[in-house]
Amino acid sequence: MSVSALESKRLDMVLKGGDEDVEVVGTGTDAVAYALMLADVDVTSAYPIRPYGGVMQTVARLIADGYMKLST
Repeated sequence: MSVSALESKRLDMVLKGGDEDVEVVGTGTDAVAYALMLADVDVTSAYPIRPYGGVMQTVARLIADGYMKLST
């Protein structure tokens, strides 16, 4: 499962930064996952319970598609 083309374009705009504001429309789950990505956290913990399970699914997609780096 990878990020959609629309999500990929949205992520590229957010990560590019710049002077323009970027409006991102998504769910609260997406917002938490993007915040983890943009904060460049080293560690996050998760427990498979709603609603946090969706956050970890989105984070897993971001890692799989190379938007987040996984430390081992």
